[in-house]
Amino acid sequence: MQKQDAADERVDSPVTPTAETEKSGRLPALTPAGAFPAARPLLSMALYRMGRVLEGVWRHTVRTFPRYVPFYLILGILIYGLDRGWKPATVISPFNLPPESADQRLPFGGYTIASELRDALANLQAEGAGRDPSGMCNPAGPGEAAPDEKMAPDETLVDDSAQVLVEAKGVSVETLDALAREVLHRERVISGDMIWEDAGQARLIARASDGGRWTSPSFPATSAGLETSACELAGSIWKSLDPNLMGAVYIRLGRADDAANLYRDTINPHSAAMLNNFGVALANSGRNTEALEQFRQALRLKPKFPQALINRANALHDTHDPEAAITEYRAALRLDPDNPDAHNNLGNSLADNHDLDGAMGEYRKALRLHPGYAAAVHENLGNALLGKRDLDGAITEYREALRLRPDSPEAHQNLGRLLFYKRDLDGAIAEYREALRLRPDSAEAHDNLGKLLFAKQDLDGAVAEFRAALRLKPDSAEASTHLGSVFFRQNNLKGAIAEFNAALFLKPDSPEAHTDLGLALYSQGDLKQAIQEYRAALSSNPNYADAHLNLGVALATQHDLEGAAGEYRTALQIKPDLVEAHMGLGSALLGSGDPVGAIAEYREALRLQPDSAEAHFNLGLALRSLHDLDASTAEFREAIRLSPNFDEKQKSLQPEPRPKASKTRPRS
Repeated sequence: MQKQDAADERVDSPVTPTAETEKSGRLPALTPAGAFPAARPLLSMALYRMGRVLEGVWRHTVRTFPRYVPFYLILGILIYGLDRGWKPATVISPFNLPPESADQRLPFGGYTIASELRDALANLQAEGAGRDPSGMCNPAGPGEAAPDEKMAPDETLVDDSAQVLVEAKGVSVETLDALAREVLHRERVISGDMIWEDAGQARLIARASDGGRWTSPSFPATSAGLETSACELAGSIWKSLDPNLMGAVYIRLGRADDAANLYRDTINPHSAAMLNNFGVALANSGRNTEALEQFRQALRLKPKFPQALINRANALHDTHDPEAAITEYRAALRLDPDNPDAHNNLGNSLADNHDLDGAMGEYRKALRLHPGYAAAVHENLGNALLGKRDLDGAITEYREALRLRPDSPEAHQNLGRLLFYKRDLDGAIAEYREALRLRPDSAEAHDNLGKLLFAKQDLDGAVAEFRAALRLKPDSAEASTHLGSVFFRQNNLKGAIAEFNAALFLKPDSPEAHTDLGLALYSQGDLKQAIQEYRAALSSNPNYADAHLNLGVALATQHDLEGAAGEYRTALQIKPDLVEAHMGLGSALLGSGDPVGAIAEYREALRLQPDSAEAHFNLGLALRSLHDLDASTAEFREAIRLSPNFDEKQKSLQPEPRPKASKTRPRS
C-alpha cells in the first residue's frame, strides 16, 4: 500500500503562504493578533519556560563541570562497560604447549593454536547463520568431503550474536571489554593443552570455563594439520555448546542426516527455531512426513513464524500437494510480504497447479524484491514462459540467468532445449556441451546431447553420448532406446534389437521401445513379431500415434488394407498433421480401389509437406488410375525435380508406404 502523502496528514494552516514563501520554503512572519487560536499563546509560553529551564541546567553544568570530572568519567566508563560487556563472547586463551625435544619441534605456538580455533569457531558460526564465511571449515570425518549443495541462507534460525575472540594481552580497549564481560558474566573462556603422541602426531584438549571438555583427533604437528584439527575441535565445541548452530552448519554443508541425528539427540521442545531447523534437516533427508510434524510443533509454539510456514509449504510441495502448499505460502506472505523465497516458491507451486500466469506474477515479485536472488528466479520464469509457448521470452530469461550465473548447468540445459525447439541445433549442442563441461556426470545431459547429434546426422557422436549416459545410469531405458534408434539408422539391426530388448527389460511397458523393436523386426522381415510389438505398444498407450502408423504399414504389407486404413485413421485422429499417416491411408485407399479418396489424402499430405517427392509421386499414380495423364505426368515430373531417384519408381504401379521410426527429442 502506498504511503499517504505527508501533506494529507497535516491540518490546513489558517494562513495561505505567499509566492515568496513557497519559493523560499519558510513561513511568513505573523502578527500575534488573530494569527493563532487562543490556546497557542499558552503553548508558546510553556515552551519558552522549558527552554529557560534547560538553559539554566546547561549553564550550571558548564560552571560546575570541573568539580564533577571524576563523577562524569566514572559514569562514562560504566556506560561504556555496560554497552561493551553485555555483548556475549567466547574467548580462546593461548594453549599450553608440551616441551620440545630435538626430534619434536613445533612450527607454531600456543597463541597460533588459539587463533586457528577462533577462526574455525567463527567460520562455523558464520556458516550456520547464513553469512559467507571467510574460509571453508567442514568438520567432517576422515576422508569425508563437503557436498556442494547448500540450503537457502534464510531457512535456518541461529543465534550468531556472540563474538569469538582470542584472549587480549596488555592494557588495551580489548582488555577493558574482556574485564567488563567477565564482571557481567557474559564471557565464556576456552583454554587447553596440546599433547604429543607417537610419530610426530599431536592432539588438542580444550576446556570451557562454564564446563565442557573436548578432544581433537590426532593430527600431524604441522600448520596444515593444525588447521584441520582446529576445525574438528570447533565442530565438537559447537555441537556441545550450541547444537542448533551446529545443526544449521550441517544442513548448509549438505549433511542433512548428521543434522537430523544431532537435533534428535539435543532437541529443545520449547524452541520454535530449533524445531523448525529439525524439520528442515528431515525434509532435506527426504523424510517430509516427519518434517511436517516438526513444523507443526514449531508453529504451535510460535503461530506467527513465517519461515516455518514457508518450510512447511516446501515440504507439502515436495509431497505433491501444491494446493496445500499454496495456502501455506500465502499465509507466510501475509506475515512477511517482502520475502522473495516465499514469492518464488509460491510461483513454483502455482506452476505445478497449472496457474502459469499466477506463477509468473510471483516470480516477477521475487525479482523486484531481491535482484541478487535473480538467477534461479529467471530460470523459473523461463520455465513458465516455456509452458505458455513463449519460446523467445523463455530464451531471454534463460540467457539472463546465465549472465548472472554462467556456471549453472541446469540453465545451459534449459537454454539448449529451447534452442532445439527453435531448430537451432548448433546452438543447442553448444549449450549441452557447456552443461557437460560444468557437470560431466549428468546422464540426462549426455542423453539429450546424443539426441541432438542424432538429429544432426552425427550418428557416431550420438552413439558416444548415449553410451556415456548408460555408463552413468545403466538402468536408463530411454538411453537404451535412443541407442537402438541410432543402430537402426546405421542398419545395425542386430545391435538395435539388442538395445530395444534391454530397454524393455528395464521398462516393460515402454510404448516407444515396443514400437521401435517392432520397426527393427519389420525391417528383418518378421512381420508377425513386429505386429505383436506394435500391439504391445498400444496396450501400454492406446493414443500413441506412431504405433498406430507402423501397425498400419505392417498390415498393409500383409495385404490387410482395410485393417491398415483403420490404423491410419486412428493415428490421424490422434495427430491430424501426421504426414506419413495421410500417405499410408492414401496408399491403402488406392490399393482398395478408391483413387478419389487416395487423391484427397495425398493432397492433404502435400499441404502439410509441399516438398515431399514421395507424395507427388503417389499422387501421380492415383491421377493416372483415373486416366488424368496430364496431371499425373506433372506430379511425376515434380517428384523427379524434388528427388531424381524417383525416375525408376515411375515403372511401379503401386506406391511404397514406409514405416516411421519413433521421434527422439530432448526431454522437457
